[in-house]
Amino acid sequence: TNKINFIFDGVQRIDRVISSLINYANEPTITSENEYEIVSYLKQKQMILQQELNREIKLLINEHSQHPIQIHLNKRGLDTILQNIILNSCEAVSEEIVLINIDISKRNNQIVLIISDNGEGMSPENVIKCKEPFFTTRTNGLGLGLSIVENLVLILDGSIEIKSVLGDGTQIELIFPSEKLN
Repeated sequence: TNKINFIFDGVQRIDRVISSLINYANEPTITSENEYEIVSYLKQKQMILQQELNREIKLLINEHSQHPIQIHLNKRGLDTILQNIILNSCEAVSEEIVLINIDISKRNNQIVLIISDNGEGMSPENVIKCKEPFFTTRTNGLGLGLSIVENLVLILDGSIEIKSVLGDGTQIELIFPSEKLN
């Protein structure tokens, strides 16, 4: 069974690599969704991410708002952004359970998502390079995750900032417009 698991993991990784390449090559058509609550969307994502990434993932969601925050962001785009960011966290965290803090707030008509893990973090040089296509520190990594994320964030008219300290985890701040764009 060990060999079977090894092959199965390999096939899953190949599948992810191919999906990443296709995603990277395609300019996605991004349409706005009807309004939905970001917290309930994230809670549903937790289950799906655990299955997709084959890890025990706990999203600690903190919503800084009196009312549930509603967004219009394209779900497929947001799915891909989160999957790539959280896959990186899974690879950086050696503990059994991958704890990810997600802080959500509204700031001057913008939605701010801060996603942080307590993984191995990155050196200042790698923080600068990490969004470059094909840059990776992983043996089997393709190095497209964060460049896919950056592309999608820009297509969604957002911005991304990555802060990380070696040995002390990574924090990714995503800012999106809260009004419908089209």
